[in-house]
Amino acid sequence: MAILHLWRTVRRISYVLYLARVPLWGSLFVAGAVSLPAQMPEVMRVLAADVRGSNALFNVWLHALFVGLMAWLTGLANWYWARVTLQAHMPRDWLLQRTVQRTCTWLPRAIGALPWLGLAACGWQARSGLTGVGAQWALGFTVGAVLMAGLLLYVLHLRRRMLEANTQRFGQAWIARTGRISLLGSIVTGALLLLWSTLDAVSMGQLLGAIALVLLSAFVFVPWVAALVHRGTPARVPVMRLLVAWLALISLLDLNDNHAVRTLPGAPQQPLAFDAAVRQWAARQPAGAEQPLPMIFVAAAGGGIRAAYMTAEVLAQLDARLPGFSQHVFAISGVSGGSVGAAVYTSALQHAGEGRIVAAPQAPISAVSGLSGHDCPLCPGSRGTLGADLFGPVVAAMLFRDAVQRFVPVPIPAWDRARAQEEALERAARRAMTNGQPTLLEDAITDLQQQASAVPRPALLLNTTWVEGGSRVAISSVSPPAEALTGLLTLADLAPASHVSLATAAMLSARFTYVSPAGRVGALTDPATGEVRKLRLVDGGYYENSGSATLLDIVRYAAREARNQGLNVLPVVIQIDNDPDTVIANPGERKLRPLPLQPAEPGFGELLSPIRTLLNTRSARGNHALADAEWQVRHGIQDAQGRSVEGVFVYMTLQNRRGAAKLPLGWQLSSIARRDIECQVAPRLAGAAPTASASGAGSGAGTPAALLVSLRLLAADNWGRLPTDAASGINQCVFGHDSMK
Repeated sequence: MAILHLWRTVRRISYVLYLARVPLWGSLFVAGAVSLPAQMPEVMRVLAADVRGSNALFNVWLHALFVGLMAWLTGLANWYWARVTLQAHMPRDWLLQRTVQRTCTWLPRAIGALPWLGLAACGWQARSGLTGVGAQWALGFTVGAVLMAGLLLYVLHLRRRMLEANTQRFGQAWIARTGRISLLGSIVTGALLLLWSTLDAVSMGQLLGAIALVLLSAFVFVPWVAALVHRGTPARVPVMRLLVAWLALISLLDLNDNHAVRTLPGAPQQPLAFDAAVRQWAARQPAGAEQPLPMIFVAAAGGGIRAAYMTAEVLAQLDARLPGFSQHVFAISGVSGGSVGAAVYTSALQHAGEGRIVAAPQAPISAVSGLSGHDCPLCPGSRGTLGADLFGPVVAAMLFRDAVQRFVPVPIPAWDRARAQEEALERAARRAMTNGQPTLLEDAITDLQQQASAVPRPALLLNTTWVEGGSRVAISSVSPPAEALTGLLTLADLAPASHVSLATAAMLSARFTYVSPAGRVGALTDPATGEVRKLRLVDGGYYENSGSATLLDIVRYAAREARNQGLNVLPVVIQIDNDPDTVIANPGERKLRPLPLQPAEPGFGELLSPIRTLLNTRSARGNHALADAEWQVRHGIQDAQGRSVEGVFVYMTLQNRRGAAKLPLGWQLSSIARRDIECQVAPRLAGAAPTASASGAGSGAGTPAALLVSLRLLAADNWGRLPTDAASGINQCVFGHDSMK
């Protein structure tokens, strides 16, 4: 009898959970979305790190109050629909059992409190890496969120006592009227937000913020879905199953695929031929140089906004510290965030050369690295562009206009969430570089080398991955010859009619996970069957995340072509990594990054091992490509005549430190995180300037010989972990004190 009673209790409680499934899923979505992704605590740090001065303090607390208001509305809406559903459809005889009765009472209340608990977890995680008033604010927000969850539970408890004391005044009519108000408010709010996200998702996302947008999405969608389920339950209409079936059907038929890549009007130009690009580079070099000319190649690894900021910062500081650096850069191979950083650097290089970038007013963040905006001409442009919020716009578009598109069987390209992120990047560059005028990011990538410019522009190869073919596909500003490439296709090979801007190409290289969708760039026809298949591209990191594989192909051919043109060149490869957990071996070893042996991940080993293997091979492939590039450059690249050319390999990376927050992979960085990257780059480049004796007699600053000496010094210094005193100095630079003590 006891087992039968237990079975009945479990069955009835399961039915309670089933009836309240829509608001339960909504609250779990909110709690998980604001606390589990590493990007969300960074969004909270953006607020906490800006608690300085009266105006900033007012804006921070105003935004916090707005987030709190959204949490109250979402929690109450989810509680209400859980309560109404249970009250309307729970069998009355089941409620006689005390356990079921308590579950029906407390489950809706817990559903209402879940958003606040998610915010509390987010605030607690945000404390890591903050000091002083910022850490106090994050702690205060965490405690406040926990208190608000308790207050919500207490208010709902008082409400029940009030209803029991006034059963005649607050009856079914009052409950029905409250439901209509909730549903009407949800529909009106959703319509306004859909319209706003359609017209300007960039301003919407940056003004409201990602956390508030997650709360608003639950407030908008949960009530009307719960209302449909509530109405369909008595008639035994499986509303949720019908919705899921509808979504599956139109997705299966690709009727709602609105992720066509944004293109520019007109037909694209052919990218500049590779040998012409080498001649263009040679024209920038000083005539009559006896010593080898450093021919610089850069590989920028992926890693979201962390990689973008790291790439742009390293290149901007190298440009400021080493005279003539940008003149000698031939090509940059980027992946994901590294592609974005390379594109921003190229644009900043162009507009700084035109004298259009001025030092940013927020000098404290720029000056901590030892180079202010006046000392580093490219820093204000790159830091201002990548310091903007590129995460809020894509969240705004994803949760509203693109979410509605999932239900609409007609594709609406303007609702593509990827476009919001591209527009956010372009607007940020306009503000930081050209005072509102169009930037180089808005020009076609195939025009970069074709257009005449007094400012040097490196050849860009922004790597993506072909979904249907699994190959690397580079969106390139030059046209590499087929014999120079090893298994690499270009966008011009697959979709010759695609005319994309530099910003679109960079963000297409950075479409990783489900936040950024696969971009459709055209279609291919099977010559045997005549079947037409869509052509989609995703993040280049799916294939190889370092950018080294593509770069090594280019290095071999470019060195040979330069020698054919009578130039004495020395290949220099700069690998910009950003993985703080990297373990570096000694220079010259074949295994550049031997990863420590990790214990087997627990749980579902048989089920998840194939998936884990596929994901980990991505990282391993990048490690092998990076190691191969390092070995080939240092031990000799064979040119067409079989001569060995020993080059220089410079490796740059970040590292975690005790007391510092882990840098996120999302698309928004707090001022603390930006300062962290700047302060880590500065000591790694501190020894770049050669002494007069080291550079040799007659080789002044700015000569190829002096530049080559500086690059050799960088290659020797940037191996392994920074010493303890350097790590302590970074903490002093970031926090104003040594947080390791």
